[in-house]
Amino acid sequence: MTLTNEEVIGLMYKGEQNRDASSKVRGFLFQDLVAIDELLKDETEYICTEYVEDVFCAKANKIVIIQAKYYPKTDVNQDANISAIMRDLYYQFLRLNVYGYSGDVIPQLSIYSKKDVNDVTLEQLKKYIGVDRDKKPDFKKNNIEDLYEEKKKKAQKKCFDNYAYDKSMERFLDRLNINTQYQRIGEYRKKLEDKINEEIKSTSTISDENSRKTIAMGLAIRFIQDSYNDVKNDNRTEFEKKKRTRQEFLEYLQRNTCLINEECIGAYLEGVAYDIWSEKEEDNPSLTQNQLELLHIIVDNTAKWISQLCNNIKGQKQLINTISRKKKEYVDEYENFDIEKRLTIIKEHRAELEDYLCFLWKILFDINQDLGEKEVNKKIKGILKIENYIDKNENTIIQLKFDSNVPTAVLLSGIGDSRQGEKMRNILSRMRVSKPELWYLCGKNKGCFSYDQDISEIMQGLNVASIAQETFKIECMNCIKVDLGEWNNIDDCNGTIFSEKCVED
Repeated sequence: MTLTNEEVIGLMYKGEQNRDASSKVRGFLFQDLVAIDELLKDETEYICTEYVEDVFCAKANKIVIIQAKYYPKTDVNQDANISAIMRDLYYQFLRLNVYGYSGDVIPQLSIYSKKDVNDVTLEQLKKYIGVDRDKKPDFKKNNIEDLYEEKKKKAQKKCFDNYAYDKSMERFLDRLNINTQYQRIGEYRKKLEDKINEEIKSTSTISDENSRKTIAMGLAIRFIQDSYNDVKNDNRTEFEKKKRTRQEFLEYLQRNTCLINEECIGAYLEGVAYDIWSEKEEDNPSLTQNQLELLHIIVDNTAKWISQLCNNIKGQKQLINTISRKKKEYVDEYENFDIEKRLTIIKEHRAELEDYLCFLWKILFDINQDLGEKEVNKKIKGILKIENYIDKNENTIIQLKFDSNVPTAVLLSGIGDSRQGEKMRNILSRMRVSKPELWYLCGKNKGCFSYDQDISEIMQGLNVASIAQETFKIECMNCIKVDLGEWNNIDDCNGTIFSEKCVED
Protein backbone atom coordinates (compact mmCIF):
# COMPACT_ATOMS: atom_id res chain seq x y z
CA MET A 1 0.00 0.00 0.00
CA THR A 2 1.37 3.41 -1.00
CA LEU A 3 1.50 5.92 1.84
CA THR A 4 1.23 9.69 1.62
CA ASN A 5 4.21 11.70 2.81
CA GLU A 6 2.25 12.79 5.90
CA GLU A 7 1.41 9.14 6.72
CA VAL A 8 5.09 8.20 6.34
CA ILE A 9 6.12 10.95 8.77
CA GLY A 10 3.46 9.75 11.22
CA LEU A 11 4.97 6.25 11.17
CA MET A 12 8.49 7.42 11.85
CA TYR A 13 8.10 7.46 15.64
CA LYS A 14 7.86 3.65 15.73
CA GLY A 15 10.85 2.31 17.55
CA GLU A 16 11.72 5.78 18.88
CA GLN A 17 9.78 5.58 22.14
CA ASN A 18 12.94 5.14 24.16
CA ARG A 19 14.62 8.29 22.88
CA ASP A 20 15.53 10.53 25.77
CA ALA A 21 16.75 14.11 25.34
CA SER A 22 20.05 14.09 27.22
CA SER A 23 22.62 16.82 27.43
CA LYS A 24 24.92 14.73 25.23
CA VAL A 25 22.27 14.85 22.53
CA ARG A 26 20.84 18.27 23.19
CA GLY A 27 24.08 19.98 24.01
CA PHE A 28 22.32 22.05 26.66
CA LEU A 29 20.23 24.74 24.99
CA PHE A 30 21.86 24.11 21.65
CA GLN A 31 19.21 21.74 20.29
CA ASP A 32 16.43 24.12 21.36
CA LEU A 33 18.25 27.06 19.77
CA VAL A 34 18.65 25.13 16.51
CA ALA A 35 14.91 24.36 16.59
CA ILE A 36 14.10 28.05 17.19
CA ASP A 37 16.47 29.00 14.38
CA GLU A 38 14.60 26.69 11.98
CA LEU A 39 11.19 28.08 13.01
CA LEU A 40 12.40 31.60 12.24
CA LYS A 41 13.10 30.66 8.61
CA ASP A 42 10.38 31.65 6.15
CA GLU A 43 10.43 28.31 4.29
CA THR A 44 9.81 26.20 7.42
CA GLU A 45 6.32 24.74 7.76
CA TYR A 46 6.80 22.94 11.07
CA ILE A 47 9.35 21.19 13.26
CA CYS A 48 9.31 18.27 15.70
CA THR A 49 11.95 17.98 18.43
CA GLU A 50 13.00 14.59 19.82
CA TYR A 51 10.77 12.89 17.27
CA VAL A 52 13.13 10.85 15.10
CA GLU A 53 16.12 13.10 15.53
CA ASP A 54 16.99 16.11 17.63
CA VAL A 55 15.12 18.37 15.19
CA PHE A 56 12.86 17.15 12.38
CA CYS A 57 12.09 20.07 10.07
CA ALA A 58 9.47 20.08 7.29
CA LYS A 59 9.70 22.46 4.36
CA ALA A 60 7.98 22.40 0.96
CA ASN A 61 8.19 18.73 -0.14
CA LYS A 62 11.38 18.36 1.86
CA ILE A 63 12.41 17.01 5.24
CA VAL A 64 15.57 18.07 7.09
CA ILE A 65 16.59 15.61 9.82
CA ILE A 66 19.02 17.35 12.17
CA GLN A 67 21.42 16.16 14.82
CA ALA A 68 22.49 19.03 17.07
CA LYS A 69 25.87 18.72 18.76
CA TYR A 70 27.54 21.21 21.07
CA TYR A 71 31.18 20.06 21.25
CA PRO A 72 33.37 22.86 22.63
CA LYS A 73 35.70 20.23 24.11
CA THR A 74 35.20 17.09 22.02
CA ASP A 75 36.69 16.11 18.67
CA VAL A 76 33.73 14.97 16.58
CA ASN A 77 36.11 13.34 14.06
CA GLN A 78 36.96 10.56 16.49
CA ASP A 79 35.44 7.34 15.17
CA ALA A 80 33.29 6.77 18.28
CA ASN A 81 31.65 10.18 17.82
CA ILE A 82 31.24 10.53 14.06
CA SER A 83 30.21 6.89 13.55
CA ALA A 84 27.33 7.23 16.06
CA ILE A 85 26.16 10.45 14.40
CA MET A 86 26.29 9.00 10.88
CA ARG A 87 24.57 5.77 11.91
CA ASP A 88 21.69 7.71 13.48
CA LEU A 89 21.27 10.05 10.51
CA TYR A 90 21.51 7.30 7.89
CA TYR A 91 19.07 5.14 9.86
CA GLN A 92 16.35 7.80 9.63
CA PHE A 93 17.24 8.61 6.02
CA LEU A 94 16.92 4.92 5.10
CA ARG A 95 13.66 4.41 6.98
CA LEU A 96 12.03 7.33 5.15
CA ASN A 97 13.21 5.75 1.91
CA VAL A 98 11.84 2.31 2.82
CA TYR A 99 8.47 3.73 3.91
CA GLY A 100 8.23 5.49 0.54
CA TYR A 101 8.63 9.18 1.36
CA SER A 102 8.56 10.88 -2.07
CA GLY A 103 10.07 14.25 -1.16
CA ASP A 104 13.70 15.20 -0.67
CA VAL A 105 15.40 14.17 2.59
CA ILE A 106 18.33 16.26 3.86
CA PRO A 107 20.37 14.75 6.73
CA GLN A 108 22.11 17.52 8.64
CA LEU A 109 24.71 17.71 11.38
CA SER A 110 24.36 21.08 13.13
CA ILE A 111 27.47 21.39 15.24
CA TYR A 112 29.42 23.88 17.29
CA SER A 113 33.02 22.70 17.57
CA LYS A 114 36.35 24.43 17.85
CA LYS A 115 37.80 21.76 15.53
CA ASP A 116 37.02 21.38 11.84
CA VAL A 117 34.67 18.53 10.96
CA ASN A 118 35.96 16.18 8.27
CA ASP A 119 33.82 15.00 5.36
CA VAL A 120 32.63 11.39 5.53
CA THR A 121 33.56 9.06 2.66
CA LEU A 122 31.53 6.16 1.31
CA GLU A 123 34.08 3.67 2.63
CA GLN A 124 33.85 5.19 6.09
CA LEU A 125 30.06 5.05 6.05
CA LYS A 126 30.13 1.39 4.99
CA LYS A 127 32.41 0.66 7.93
CA TYR A 128 30.18 2.57 10.36
CA ILE A 129 27.02 0.69 9.40
CA GLY A 130 28.71 -2.66 8.67
CA VAL A 131 27.18 -3.18 5.21
CA ASP A 132 28.74 -3.30 1.73
CA ARG A 133 26.01 -4.25 -0.78
CA ASP A 134 25.93 -3.27 -4.43
CA LYS A 135 22.42 -4.49 -5.30
CA LYS A 136 19.29 -2.84 -3.94
CA PRO A 137 17.37 -5.19 -1.60
CA ASP A 138 13.70 -5.95 -2.20
CA PHE A 139 12.02 -3.57 0.26
CA LYS A 140 8.67 -5.37 -0.13
CA LYS A 141 10.16 -8.74 0.80
CA ASN A 142 11.12 -7.62 4.30
CA ASN A 143 8.72 -6.26 6.91
CA ILE A 144 10.11 -3.06 8.46
CA GLU A 145 7.81 -3.56 11.45
CA ASP A 146 10.07 -6.45 12.52
CA LEU A 147 12.94 -4.03 13.07
CA TYR A 148 11.70 -2.40 16.22
CA GLU A 149 13.48 -4.04 19.12
CA GLU A 150 13.57 -2.53 22.58
CA LYS A 151 17.13 -1.32 22.00
CA LYS A 152 17.66 1.12 19.17
CA LYS A 153 21.09 -0.28 18.21
CA LYS A 154 19.52 -3.65 17.43
CA ALA A 155 16.85 -1.99 15.31
CA GLN A 156 19.52 -0.03 13.44
CA LYS A 157 21.55 -3.16 12.72
CA LYS A 158 18.49 -5.01 11.39
CA CYS A 159 17.54 -2.04 9.25
CA PHE A 160 21.04 -1.78 7.76
CA ASP A 161 21.29 -5.56 7.23
CA ASN A 162 17.93 -5.67 5.45
CA TYR A 163 17.81 -2.41 3.49
CA ALA A 164 21.17 -0.60 3.19
CA TYR A 165 22.97 -0.61 -0.17
CA ASP A 166 25.62 1.40 -1.98
CA LYS A 167 23.40 3.74 -4.03
CA SER A 168 21.37 4.62 -0.95
CA MET A 169 24.54 5.46 0.97
CA GLU A 170 25.83 7.56 -1.93
CA ARG A 171 22.55 9.52 -2.03
CA PHE A 172 22.80 10.03 1.73
CA LEU A 173 26.33 11.43 1.49
CA ASP A 174 25.37 13.58 -1.50
CA ARG A 175 22.58 15.22 0.52
CA LEU A 176 24.43 15.30 3.84
CA ASN A 177 24.87 18.84 5.16
CA ILE A 178 27.50 19.36 7.85
CA ASN A 179 26.72 22.84 9.14
CA THR A 180 29.49 24.29 11.31
CA GLN A 181 28.38 27.93 11.09
CA TYR A 182 27.32 28.14 14.72
CA GLN A 183 28.59 30.15 17.69
CA ARG A 184 29.01 29.53 21.38
CA ILE A 185 25.75 29.21 23.30
CA GLY A 186 25.71 32.80 24.58
CA GLU A 187 26.55 34.37 21.21
CA TYR A 188 24.07 32.14 19.39
CA ARG A 189 21.30 33.08 21.84
CA LYS A 190 21.96 36.80 21.32
CA LYS A 191 21.82 36.35 17.55
CA LEU A 192 18.47 34.57 17.78
CA GLU A 193 17.13 37.16 20.24
CA ASP A 194 17.72 39.79 17.57
CA LYS A 195 15.88 37.68 14.97
CA ILE A 196 12.93 37.09 17.30
CA ASN A 197 12.82 40.78 18.19
CA GLU A 198 12.35 41.66 14.52
CA GLU A 199 9.26 39.43 14.45
CA ILE A 200 7.58 40.87 17.56
CA LYS A 201 8.70 44.46 18.09
CA SER A 202 5.91 45.98 15.99
CA THR A 203 3.18 44.27 18.09
CA SER A 204 4.81 44.38 21.55
CA THR A 205 4.11 47.05 24.16
CA ILE A 206 7.27 46.14 26.12
CA SER A 207 9.23 49.31 25.50
CA ASP A 208 12.59 48.26 26.95
CA GLU A 209 14.26 46.35 24.13
CA ASN A 210 16.62 44.30 26.30
CA SER A 211 13.72 43.12 28.49
CA ARG A 212 11.64 42.37 25.42
CA LYS A 213 14.42 40.25 23.93
CA THR A 214 15.02 38.33 27.16
CA ILE A 215 11.31 37.66 27.67
CA ALA A 216 10.82 36.59 24.06
CA MET A 217 13.76 34.18 24.21
CA GLY A 218 12.45 32.64 27.42
CA LEU A 219 9.04 32.20 25.77
CA ALA A 220 10.60 30.71 22.64
CA ILE A 221 12.52 28.13 24.67
CA ARG A 222 9.37 27.28 26.63
CA PHE A 223 7.44 26.83 23.37
CA ILE A 224 9.99 24.26 22.23
CA GLN A 225 10.37 22.50 25.57
CA ASP A 226 6.64 22.04 26.02
CA SER A 227 6.86 19.37 23.32
CA TYR A 228 9.04 17.23 25.65
CA ASN A 229 6.32 17.02 28.29
CA ASP A 230 4.16 13.91 28.57
CA VAL A 231 0.53 14.98 28.92
CA LYS A 232 -1.82 12.48 30.55
CA ASN A 233 -5.04 11.52 28.76
CA ASP A 234 -3.73 12.95 25.49
CA ASN A 235 -4.90 10.62 22.73
CA ARG A 236 -3.11 12.38 19.92
CA THR A 237 -0.34 10.60 18.02
CA GLU A 238 3.24 11.38 19.00
CA PHE A 239 3.62 13.27 15.73
CA GLU A 240 0.65 15.50 16.57
CA LYS A 241 1.98 16.12 20.12
CA LYS A 242 5.45 17.12 18.97
CA LYS A 243 4.52 19.10 15.85
CA ARG A 244 5.18 22.85 16.19
CA THR A 245 4.30 25.04 13.22
CA ARG A 246 6.04 28.27 12.35
CA GLN A 247 2.70 30.12 12.39
CA GLU A 248 1.85 28.84 15.91
CA PHE A 249 5.31 29.85 17.09
CA LEU A 250 5.10 33.42 15.84
CA GLU A 251 1.52 33.86 17.10
CA TYR A 252 2.55 32.54 20.55
CA LEU A 253 5.43 35.01 20.78
CA GLN A 254 3.36 37.96 19.56
CA ARG A 255 0.44 37.14 21.85
CA ASN A 256 2.59 36.79 24.98
CA THR A 257 4.72 39.87 24.35
CA CYS A 258 1.82 42.11 23.40
CA LEU A 259 1.32 43.04 27.07
CA ILE A 260 3.40 42.25 30.15
CA ASN A 261 1.78 39.36 32.04
CA GLU A 262 2.81 36.92 34.77
CA GLU A 263 4.17 34.50 32.16
CA CYS A 264 6.44 37.28 30.89
CA ILE A 265 8.07 37.55 34.34
CA GLY A 266 8.69 33.80 34.45
CA ALA A 267 10.07 33.88 30.91
CA TYR A 268 12.30 36.85 31.75
CA LEU A 269 13.86 35.00 34.70
CA GLU A 270 14.32 31.87 32.60
CA GLY A 271 16.16 33.91 29.99
CA VAL A 272 18.31 35.62 32.64
CA ALA A 273 19.28 32.25 34.15
CA TYR A 274 20.58 31.05 30.79
CA ASP A 275 22.30 34.38 30.24
CA ILE A 276 24.10 34.17 33.59
CA TRP A 277 25.36 30.68 32.84
CA SER A 278 26.58 31.67 29.37
CA GLU A 279 28.86 34.21 31.01
CA LYS A 280 30.12 31.71 33.63
CA GLU A 281 30.84 29.08 30.99
CA GLU A 282 32.95 31.50 28.97
CA ASP A 283 34.85 32.47 32.15
CA ASN A 284 35.73 28.83 32.88
CA PRO A 285 37.47 27.35 29.81
CA SER A 286 39.05 24.55 31.90
CA LEU A 287 35.73 22.74 32.41
CA THR A 288 35.83 19.30 30.79
CA GLN A 289 33.12 18.01 28.42
CA ASN A 290 31.67 15.80 31.19
CA GLN A 291 31.66 18.69 33.64
CA LEU A 292 29.94 20.93 31.09
CA GLU A 293 27.26 18.32 30.42
CA LEU A 294 26.51 17.90 34.13
CA LEU A 295 26.33 21.67 34.65
CA HIS A 296 24.16 22.08 31.57
CA ILE A 297 21.52 19.76 33.02
CA ILE A 298 21.62 21.55 36.38
CA VAL A 299 21.29 24.98 34.73
CA ASP A 300 18.56 23.79 32.35
CA ASN A 301 16.54 22.32 35.24
CA THR A 302 17.03 25.52 37.26
CA ALA A 303 15.83 27.75 34.43
CA LYS A 304 12.64 25.69 34.07
CA TRP A 305 12.07 25.65 37.83
CA ILE A 306 12.52 29.41 38.29
CA SER A 307 10.23 30.09 35.34
CA GLN A 308 7.46 27.92 36.77
CA LEU A 309 7.94 29.32 40.28
CA CYS A 310 7.65 32.91 39.07
CA ASN A 311 4.69 32.49 36.73
CA ASN A 312 2.59 33.80 39.61
CA ILE A 313 2.89 36.66 42.08
CA LYS A 314 3.37 34.47 45.18
CA GLY A 315 6.29 32.61 43.61
CA GLN A 316 7.86 35.90 42.54
CA LYS A 317 7.61 37.23 46.09
CA GLN A 318 9.08 33.98 47.47
CA LEU A 319 12.13 34.43 45.25
CA ILE A 320 12.58 38.12 46.08
CA ASN A 321 12.12 37.42 49.79
CA THR A 322 14.98 34.92 49.54
CA ILE A 323 17.54 36.79 47.47
CA SER A 324 16.85 40.46 48.27
CA ARG A 325 19.06 42.66 50.44
CA LYS A 326 16.19 45.06 51.13
CA LYS A 327 14.13 45.41 54.29
CA LYS A 328 11.08 43.29 55.13
CA GLU A 329 8.60 46.14 54.63
CA TYR A 330 9.78 46.67 51.05
CA VAL A 331 9.39 42.99 50.15
CA ASP A 332 6.02 42.79 51.93
CA GLU A 333 4.71 45.48 49.58
CA TYR A 334 5.60 43.44 46.47
CA GLU A 335 2.15 41.92 45.99
CA ASN A 336 0.55 45.38 46.02
CA PHE A 337 2.54 46.64 43.02
CA ASP A 338 1.25 46.50 39.45
CA ILE A 339 2.91 44.08 37.04
CA GLU A 340 5.23 46.61 35.41
CA LYS A 341 6.56 47.70 38.79
CA ARG A 342 7.06 44.06 39.77
CA LEU A 343 9.01 43.36 36.60
CA THR A 344 11.17 46.40 37.39
CA ILE A 345 11.85 45.03 40.88
CA ILE A 346 12.78 41.64 39.42
CA LYS A 347 15.19 43.34 37.00
CA GLU A 348 16.74 45.35 39.85
CA HIS A 349 17.61 42.07 41.59
CA ARG A 350 19.69 40.63 38.76
CA ALA A 351 22.98 40.85 40.71
CA GLU A 352 21.41 39.11 43.71
CA LEU A 353 19.94 36.44 41.42
CA GLU A 354 23.37 35.84 39.87
CA ASP A 355 24.94 35.35 43.30
CA TYR A 356 22.13 33.00 44.33
CA LEU A 357 22.19 30.86 41.18
CA CYS A 358 25.97 30.55 41.04
CA PHE A 359 26.17 29.14 44.56
CA LEU A 360 23.14 26.91 43.98
CA TRP A 361 24.60 25.52 40.76
CA LYS A 362 28.06 24.99 42.24
CA ILE A 363 26.77 23.13 45.31
CA LEU A 364 24.60 20.84 43.16
CA PHE A 365 27.54 20.33 40.82
CA ASP A 366 29.89 19.48 43.71
CA ILE A 367 27.58 16.95 45.39
CA ASN A 368 26.60 15.16 42.16
CA GLN A 369 30.04 14.49 40.72
CA ASP A 370 29.39 10.74 40.51
CA LEU A 371 26.65 11.40 37.94
CA GLY A 372 29.09 13.18 35.62
CA GLU A 373 30.80 9.91 34.73
CA LYS A 374 27.58 8.12 33.79
CA GLU A 375 25.64 8.23 30.54
CA VAL A 376 22.90 10.79 30.87
CA ASN A 377 19.37 9.39 30.96
CA LYS A 378 15.94 10.32 32.25
CA LYS A 379 16.71 8.96 35.75
CA ILE A 380 19.82 11.13 36.14
CA LYS A 381 18.00 14.19 34.86
CA GLY A 382 15.30 13.46 37.44
CA ILE A 383 17.84 13.29 40.26
CA LEU A 384 19.12 16.72 39.26
CA LYS A 385 15.72 18.42 39.35
CA ILE A 386 15.87 21.45 41.61
CA GLU A 387 12.50 20.54 43.12
CA ASN A 388 14.17 17.51 44.77
CA TYR A 389 16.21 19.86 46.96
CA ILE A 390 13.42 22.24 48.01
CA ASP A 391 11.33 22.17 51.18
CA LYS A 392 7.80 22.26 49.77
CA ASN A 393 6.30 23.01 53.20
CA GLU A 394 7.82 26.50 53.25
CA ASN A 395 6.33 29.09 50.89
CA THR A 396 7.61 32.43 52.20
CA ILE A 397 11.25 31.77 51.32
CA ILE A 398 13.01 29.09 49.26
CA GLN A 399 14.35 26.56 51.77
CA LEU A 400 16.79 23.92 50.55
CA LYS A 401 17.67 20.44 51.77
CA PHE A 402 20.93 19.41 50.11
CA ASP A 403 21.66 16.46 52.39
CA SER A 404 19.56 14.44 54.83
CA ASN A 405 22.24 14.85 57.51
CA VAL A 406 22.23 18.67 57.50
CA PRO A 407 19.50 21.12 58.49
CA THR A 408 17.12 22.72 56.03
CA ALA A 409 18.84 25.87 54.83
CA VAL A 410 18.18 29.15 53.08
CA LEU A 411 20.68 30.20 50.43
CA LEU A 412 21.08 33.98 50.52
CA SER A 413 22.70 36.17 47.90
CA GLY A 414 25.44 37.64 50.12
CA ILE A 415 25.89 41.18 51.44
CA GLY A 416 28.93 42.42 49.52
CA ASP A 417 31.46 44.91 50.86
CA SER A 418 29.34 48.04 51.32
CA ARG A 419 26.67 48.83 53.93
CA GLN A 420 27.04 45.35 55.39
CA GLY A 421 25.27 46.15 58.65
CA GLU A 422 22.26 47.62 56.88
CA LYS A 423 21.97 44.69 54.48
CA MET A 424 22.35 42.16 57.27
CA ARG A 425 19.66 43.94 59.30
CA ASN A 426 17.32 43.82 56.30
CA ILE A 427 17.91 40.10 55.75
CA LEU A 428 17.49 39.32 59.46
CA SER A 429 14.16 41.19 59.54
CA ARG A 430 12.82 38.89 56.82
CA MET A 431 14.34 35.61 58.07
CA ARG A 432 12.80 36.14 61.52
CA VAL A 433 9.43 35.19 59.99
CA SER A 434 10.28 31.62 58.92
CA LYS A 435 13.41 31.20 61.12
CA PRO A 436 15.53 28.83 58.99
CA GLU A 437 18.12 26.90 61.01
CA LEU A 438 20.97 27.47 58.58
CA TRP A 439 21.98 30.42 56.41
CA TYR A 440 24.32 30.02 53.46
CA LEU A 441 25.54 33.60 53.22
CA CYS A 442 28.62 34.63 51.27
CA GLY A 443 30.69 37.06 53.33
CA LYS A 444 32.73 37.45 56.49
CA ASN A 445 29.98 36.54 58.92
CA LYS A 446 29.83 33.01 60.32
CA GLY A 447 28.87 31.28 63.55
CA CYS A 448 25.84 30.41 65.66
CA PHE A 449 23.39 33.18 66.55
CA SER A 450 19.93 33.73 67.97
CA TYR A 451 16.99 35.35 66.20
CA ASP A 452 16.56 37.37 69.42
CA GLN A 453 20.00 38.94 69.11
CA ASP A 454 20.58 42.52 68.06
CA ILE A 455 22.10 42.98 64.62
CA SER A 456 25.20 44.67 66.10
CA GLU A 457 25.96 41.53 68.13
CA ILE A 458 25.66 39.36 65.03
CA MET A 459 27.92 41.67 63.03
CA GLN A 460 30.50 41.49 65.87
CA GLY A 461 30.35 37.70 65.72
CA LEU A 462 29.02 37.27 69.28
CA ASN A 463 28.07 33.59 69.08
CA VAL A 464 25.47 31.99 71.32
CA ALA A 465 25.26 28.41 72.58
CA SER A 466 23.53 26.07 70.16
CA ILE A 467 21.06 25.16 72.92
CA ALA A 468 19.66 28.72 72.98
CA GLN A 469 16.14 29.16 71.65
CA GLU A 470 15.56 29.87 67.94
CA THR A 471 19.20 29.77 66.89
CA PHE A 472 20.60 29.78 63.40
CA LYS A 473 24.00 29.08 61.95
CA ILE A 474 25.65 31.22 59.26
CA GLU A 475 27.92 29.43 56.78
CA CYS A 476 30.28 31.95 55.15
CA MET A 477 30.53 29.93 51.86
CA ASN A 478 34.27 30.60 51.55
CA CYS A 479 34.76 26.91 50.73
CA ILE A 480 32.53 27.05 47.63
CA LYS A 481 34.55 28.38 44.72
CA VAL A 482 32.51 30.24 42.07
CA ASP A 483 35.00 32.82 40.85
CA LEU A 484 36.69 33.14 37.47
CA GLY A 485 38.33 29.84 36.44
CA GLU A 486 37.35 28.00 39.64
CA TRP A 487 34.33 25.97 38.54
CA ASN A 488 36.34 22.92 37.46
CA ASN A 489 37.66 22.59 41.06
CA ILE A 490 35.39 20.28 43.06
CA ASP A 491 34.57 21.38 46.62
CA ASP A 492 34.13 18.78 49.38
CA CYS A 493 30.76 19.88 50.75
CA ASN A 494 30.62 17.07 53.32
CA GLY A 495 33.80 18.36 54.90
CA THR A 496 32.93 22.04 54.64
CA ILE A 497 29.44 23.55 54.36
CA PHE A 498 27.71 20.33 55.48
CA SER A 499 30.04 19.94 58.46
CA GLU A 500 29.04 21.23 61.90
CA LYS A 501 32.50 22.69 62.49
CA CYS A 502 33.94 25.37 60.18
CA VAL A 503 37.21 24.18 58.65
CA GLU A 504 38.70 27.67 59.08
CA ASP A 505 38.26 27.65 62.89
